[in-house]
Amino acid sequence: MTNTILEYKDLSLSVKTVYKSIKYTSKTVPEPFITAIEEELSFAEKNFEAKYDIITIEKFKIDRDLLINDFRFDIGQELVELLKNSQKLALFICTAGESISIRNRYLMKSEYFLRAYANDIIANLIVEKTADYILKHIKSQYGSSTNRYSPGNCGWDKLNQRDFFALFPSIKSGVSLTETQMMHPVKSLNGIIGIGKNTTYRTNNCNTCSSENCIYRKNQ
Repeated sequence: MTNTILEYKDLSLSVKTVYKSIKYTSKTVPEPFITAIEEELSFAEKNFEAKYDIITIEKFKIDRDLLINDFRFDIGQELVELLKNSQKLALFICTAGESISIRNRYLMKSEYFLRAYANDIIANLIVEKTADYILKHIKSQYGSSTNRYSPGNCGWDKLNQRDFFALFPSIKSGVSLTETQMMHPVKSLNGIIGIGKNTTYRTNNCNTCSSENCIYRKNQ
């Protein structure tokens, strides 16, 4: 099991990264938004607290769904096909932390709506880039892997989050579940990566994925 605290520089987060995520360039972004982005990036860097947990699973079964220990996960047929050649599975939980969400609530309450919007975009980028960092770590360690997939991707049912979290002997990133199985801090993400020499990494996963509410699909 791996528990890691990242550094801000590990994510290569920049003003241009934020622009690109919302389909702006340095030439087209509105002037007031530039200041908001720069201010919220500065806050994110000074209050950075992204963390993650990873466990590696060697004993599992993939048939019509995914079976790990006594837990059965309805991951959907698309994901069954994408993971079926895996020799191991990496399960991860990651978060952008609580400070950036507290900041967002303050900005909204104070009616700094543009800065709150910039803050929200940056928080989403931090958690997504943390998950990308995890994938990069897995690929460097094992050589070959699938893409990363999260509940809601490719037909994976979101309703068994509690079982997913129960597979971790401890969660040092501080992510927990509410009674309605929502993650806390809010800007958190969990998922799975298939590992093995016969796995396939898809450079454009959108062609095979049925998920519509995806940060990467929006940028295609």
